[in-house]
Amino acid sequence: MIEEKCPIFKVEKQTTDILFEAIGYFLITMQWAVVIYKEFVMEGVFLAIVSTIISLIIWQLSKHPHLYNYPVKITQENAQRQYKNATHFMSVMVLFLATIFGVMIIGVTKFITLSQGSLLAIIILLSLMMIILLVFFIQKSFKLK
Repeated sequence: MIEEKCPIFKVEKQTTDILFEAIGYFLITMQWAVVIYKEFVMEGVFLAIVSTIISLIIWQLSKHPHLYNYPVKITQENAQRQYKNATHFMSVMVLFLATIFGVMIIGVTKFITLSQGSLLAIIILLSLMMIILLVFFIQKSFKLK
């Protein structure tokens, strides 16, 4: 079976995408500030490195939406809509991942005194929100086909 290539279009980022990414990158900068302030707690450094690498990978991937896997067939007619939706999803993911990693860094560096239960509840809540958003963007992808 021959695999069809997706059409390649340049997708202009929306203002909300730029805003979400800017807030996400600001949060990553704050993660490093906390790690440095707390004198490089090893677990915090590790989490900040992972957060930074994942965000850079997502940022680079968001420039190439034709490489993603989509739940619908990508055609010339729907490619722009699907790519725009997928790029928006990636911007939201940067924000959510930066927030989740930030909460974990606060927990391991003890930057703010919170109980382990509180930190776990926050991380679980953010993770559930991320799953709900994933479902939302997949549904939207089916509507845009």
